[in-house]
Amino acid sequence: MKIDIQEIKKRTGASQKYQLREMIASLTLGEDRLDFTQPVEAQLTAINTGETILVRGEIRTEVRLRCARCLETYRYSLTADFEEEFQDRTVVHGEPEEGIHLYEGNYIDLKEQVEENLLLAVPMKALCRHNCKGLCSLCGQNLNEAQCNCEREDIDPRLAVLKDLLDNK
Repeated sequence: MKIDIQEIKKRTGASQKYQLREMIASLTLGEDRLDFTQPVEAQLTAINTGETILVRGEIRTEVRLRCARCLETYRYSLTADFEEEFQDRTVVHGEPEEGIHLYEGNYIDLKEQVEENLLLAVPMKALCRHNCKGLCSLCGQNLNEAQCNCEREDIDPRLAVLKDLLDNK
């Protein structure tokens, strides 16, 4: 995902819009893998701020996630805001300021930052639907598909010790 900044590099305040589309097979997400079901689409604007090139916009795609409750896989529309600053490597003396990325020449490769922003947009607890019932803790039945016949007492686990005291008397 590269953008050509040759024209906007010439003048402070210059800007240019970009529409990018690229397929990413998968990314590593902790111990899991994030699989993409559609190409990543980015609508971005690059602005020459004088010292840096500011690239901002929105990126979107669709990924396959595993539900944290029922463990079924499902498709999830992923949208992330994108805002990153880039500075020409040839004018930086020493280390760049924190949060500023370096580029060389007339192109900026956004792939790494796009992937990072997408990973940050993945929900911490992925749910196939907000009212997912999950799995039975005794038999493993997916409670979204059918009820199981397990006998269970619905006791708050924090109060289970009190129940044990009452049962012993």
